[in-house]
Amino acid sequence: MENVTNFTNFEEFVAAVPQVAGQSERALTFVGIMFAIALLTQAIGTAVLFCAGMLKAPNPESDSTRLMADTVGAATIDVHAPDSDPSTATDVAPEAAEAAQAVQPTSTPEALPWVKHRPRYVVAAFSATYLLCVAAAASSLATNQLSPEHGLSWEVYTGLFSCGCVWLLAQAVLAAIRLPAGRHYGMLSFTEAMISGVCPFVSDSFDTMKDILFAFLCFAAEDAFVQALGALTLIWLVTFHIILLRDKRCQLEFASNHLAVLSLPTFSADSTDASKKAIQAKAEKVSWTKWAFSKASGMCSELLPLLYKQFTPTKRKMLLWENVPQAALAILYLALVPGGSTVVAVLNLAVPIVQVTGTFVLFKPLQRRIAPKLASKLDAALEAADGDQVVRLKDEAGLENDAGLFREICVKSHLLKEISDLIQSDSTREVTRSSTDAWQNSWSFCAQWFAALSSGEWDLSGKLEGKDNLFKAMVKMVSFNLEPLRNLKLNSNQIPPSWAKELARRWSGNQTIVRLEMSENALGADGVEALARCFQPSTRLECLVLDSNSFGDKGAEALGTMLTQNRSVRELSVRRNQFGDNGAKAVALGLKSHRSLMALILDANDIADVGGEALADALDGELQTLHIQLNKLGDRGCKALEEAEQRSKTLVDLNIDDNDGEAWAAEESSLQETATLTGHRDTVGQAIRTGAATAVTCSYDRTLRVWDLMTSTCTATLTGHGSRVYALCMVDRFTVASGSQSGEVKIFDLRSGRCTATIATGHGCVSALCRWGNDQIATGGSDKTIRFWEVASGRCVCTLRGHTDFVRAVRRVTATLLASASDDGTVKTWDRRTEQCLATLKGHEGKVFALVRLSHGSVASGGRDDTIKIWCLETAACRLTLTGHTDAVWALARLGSRTLASGSKDQTIRLWNLVTGACNQVLHGHGASVRALVRMDAATLVSGDDSGVLKVWRSSEATPKEQLQGDPRRRERPTRQVEVSNASGLSEGPSCFLK
Repeated sequence: MENVTNFTNFEEFVAAVPQVAGQSERALTFVGIMFAIALLTQAIGTAVLFCAGMLKAPNPESDSTRLMADTVGAATIDVHAPDSDPSTATDVAPEAAEAAQAVQPTSTPEALPWVKHRPRYVVAAFSATYLLCVAAAASSLATNQLSPEHGLSWEVYTGLFSCGCVWLLAQAVLAAIRLPAGRHYGMLSFTEAMISGVCPFVSDSFDTMKDILFAFLCFAAEDAFVQALGALTLIWLVTFHIILLRDKRCQLEFASNHLAVLSLPTFSADSTDASKKAIQAKAEKVSWTKWAFSKASGMCSELLPLLYKQFTPTKRKMLLWENVPQAALAILYLALVPGGSTVVAVLNLAVPIVQVTGTFVLFKPLQRRIAPKLASKLDAALEAADGDQVVRLKDEAGLENDAGLFREICVKSHLLKEISDLIQSDSTREVTRSSTDAWQNSWSFCAQWFAALSSGEWDLSGKLEGKDNLFKAMVKMVSFNLEPLRNLKLNSNQIPPSWAKELARRWSGNQTIVRLEMSENALGADGVEALARCFQPSTRLECLVLDSNSFGDKGAEALGTMLTQNRSVRELSVRRNQFGDNGAKAVALGLKSHRSLMALILDANDIADVGGEALADALDGELQTLHIQLNKLGDRGCKALEEAEQRSKTLVDLNIDDNDGEAWAAEESSLQETATLTGHRDTVGQAIRTGAATAVTCSYDRTLRVWDLMTSTCTATLTGHGSRVYALCMVDRFTVASGSQSGEVKIFDLRSGRCTATIATGHGCVSALCRWGNDQIATGGSDKTIRFWEVASGRCVCTLRGHTDFVRAVRRVTATLLASASDDGTVKTWDRRTEQCLATLKGHEGKVFALVRLSHGSVASGGRDDTIKIWCLETAACRLTLTGHTDAVWALARLGSRTLASGSKDQTIRLWNLVTGACNQVLHGHGASVRALVRMDAATLVSGDDSGVLKVWRSSEATPKEQLQGDPRRRERPTRQVEVSNASGLSEGPSCFLK
C-alpha cells in the first residue's frame, strides 16, 4: 500500500485505484449494477410520466367549448366600479344572457387527496425506510458482514438502492393515475425525483441509512458506552424527524425526499405551448450552433434548481438538526474504538461539514439564477392548489426581503403576470400615475397576498372600492383554493351585487376559507342571494359576516334558505340590514334545520314580536349566542325569547337589550360571593356585560379591563386614556366606547384591543354614556349637556340642554325616549325626535348618581340622599321610594322582573323587591364604596368598588349556564390571542385570549 502512488504507466494506476480506495473488485461490479438499475428506473419512470401526460392531454373540442362558456359567462357579469356610469357598460344580448344562466360556476383548483394528508404519508414512508434500513443493518451485524471500512455489504447496498427505485416507480404509476386532465410532467421531472429520492449524500433516505449504519457499528463494538451511543443515534434519528415534521417547510422537504415523484410539480398545456412557441421563435432567429448552445444551457438551468434545493435555509436547518449531534457521537466513536472507521469519518463528519458549509456559501449566488424556475414551480403549486408549497417557495427564496427577486418572479410567472396586468389596468386609469407606479401597485398587492398566505388572514377592508380589476385579481387569487388562507375580510368596499355574483361564481368548490367578512358594502338583496346560493352546499366556511348591506327581507329569506341546506356555517352576523319579521321567520326556519349553528347576530334590524316568537320556537339546536339588540321587540317577543332561553340547554348568551319591550325572568333567590377579581389600581367607574361570561370595566387608573368570569381572570388591559375613565357603553358586539375626565370618548375594538377612534366631545368631562341606535352613542358631561354622536364619523348630530349641573347618567328607554340624571337633583326624559325635554322628575334631595331602565315605562334612580326612587314615566310621578342604605347610592342594576340591585358608598349591595319595596338581601364583602354593578345573567351579578376590586355574586340555588362549557355538546369558537403592547393600545398584564 505504501508504494501505490509510484506508477510507471496508466494501466498500473487504473489497477491500483480499487486498492487505493480500499475496495475490492466486487465494488466496481456492484456500482455498475446500481448505475444500470438507476438508468433503467430513469427510463421507465420518465416513460410512465410522459405517457400519463399524453393520455391526459386536453381535448381541443371540449377546450374550445369550455372557453366559449367562460367567455359568455364573463361577458354577462357586469363587474364595474360602483361609481362608474352604468350607461357606459356593454349591453349583452338576451341570447348570451340565457346561455350564461346555463353556465356552471367556475370551479376552483382542488388539492390532490395525498396533499391533504401529506404528513401521514411522509411518516409512513419514513417509517418504512427506517425499518428497512434497521432490518438490513441488523441482518449484516448478525451475519458478521458489517465492516468499519465500508459498512454494509455491496449486496445489501444494492438491495436497498433497488427498493428505493421500485418505490419511485410505484409513485410514478400512482402519480400517472392521479394526474389531473390537461396537466403533464416535465421531461426531467423523474430525474429530479431520482436525485431527491435515492441519490447518495442528497436524499433523506440515504441520510437515514448512514445514521442507522453508524448505530449498528456502535452495537458491533465491545465497549458498553459505545453501544449506548448507537442507541442514542437511533432515538435521535426518530426524534428529530418528529420535531421537524411539525415545521411545514421541513415537512415539505421530507415529502420531496420520501414522496419524490408525488411531490413533483405538474404543468398546464397552455404554459408549455407558450414556452414551445417562444423557443421555436427564438430558434428561427439564431443559427443552429447558437440554438444547440442555448439548448444545453436550458438543460443546465433545469438541473440548477436541484443544486439550489440542497442549499436552502430549510435544508440547512435539517442538516444542522441531524448532523451536529451525530457528529459529536461520531467523534466519540472514533476516539473510543481502536482503528476507527473510514465510513464513519466520511459519512458522519466530512460530508456533513461540506453540505452545511455549502448552504451558507452557495445559497445566495444560486438564488437569483433560478428565478425562472421558481416562477414555474410557483405556477405549478398554484395550479395544484398546494398552498403549503407556495408558502415554502416564498419563504425559501426570502421574497419578503428581496423586492428585486420578487418582481422578477412576478414577471416570469404567467399566473402572477396575469394578475399584475389586471391590477395595472386599474392603476393606470389615473393619468397622474406612471407605469412604474402601476407595477409597484401590482407587486405590492401580490406581496400582500403572499403575506396573507403566511398569516392565514387577508384584510382588504377599504382597499377595493371602485377598483373592479383589483377585485377581479383578488377573486382569481382566492380561487386558487390555497389551504393557508383561511380568513378573508372585504369590509367597507361598497361591493355592488355584480361583484358579489362574480365572487360567488368563482367561489364554487372553495374548501379553504373559514371566515368571510363583507360588512359595510352595497350587496343588496341580489348580491346576498348570489352568495347564499353559492354557500348552500356545505363548504369549510364557518363564519359569515354580512353586516350593513341593506338587503332587507328578501336577502334574509335567501340566507334562511341557505341555512336549511348548509351544515358548515357556525356563526352568522347580519346586523343593520333592515329586515323585519318576514326575514326573521325565514332565518328561524333555517335555524330549525341548521342545528349546528352556534352564534346568530341580528342586532339593529326591524324585528318585532312575530319575528321574535319565530326565533324563540327555533331555539332547540346547539345555538349558544343570540343577539337581537336594537330591534322592535315588544313585551311579547322578549318574553318568548327569555322563556326559550330557560328551556334551551345550550343558549348561554341571549342579548335583547335596547328593544321596546322587556320580559325578564323573576329571580327571588339569594346571591353569594363566588370570586374576587383584582387588577385595577383605582376606583372602578363602570362595568358592562359584553358576552355570556365576559365583562368590561373602566377605572380611574385610566384603563379598561376585559374579564373572563369563567376563569376569574383579566384577559386584556386597554390603554389610551390620559385621565380618569368614568363612563362605558357597548357600541356593537366587538366594540366599546369609554368617556374620560379629559372630555374624550375613545372607541376600542375588543378583538384587537386597539383604540380605533377618538371623539373630542367638548363636554369638559364625560361622565355618562349609553348606546343610541345602531350607529350612535349619547354622552353627558360636566357642561350640563347631552350630546348624540355618530360613531363612524365622530360627528355630533344633536345637543340637548336643560340640566343645570353635571349630567351623571343617560339611559335609552325606548327607540325615541332618553332619560338622564344630574347633580341638579333631577331626572329628565327627552324625545330624541323633537330634541325636547318631556318631563322633569323631582324628588331626590341632592345629586342623582345612578339611573336604570325598568319595564313598563319606568326607571329607577339613586342619589346622594341614600334613597332609590322608582318613577312612572307616563305620569312623571314617583311611585315607590326604597330606603335602607346609610350613604349615597352610586350604582343600580336590574336583576329580574321584580328584583333591583343597588350599590352604595356604605360598602354594601342591596337586593330590592320592586313590587313590595322590601329589601330581600344585603351583600357584604366590599371594603370600599360600591361604584359599579352589572347583571351578567339571571343568576350572576358583578360589582366594583373604590379600591379597584371586583366581586362576582351568584345565586346559591341556580346553576349558571356558563357551566355548559364542559358539556360535550358545546363547541368552543376559536379564540384570538391579543399581543400585549403599549403601541397597540394594550398595556402590560396577564397574557390573554379574547373570545
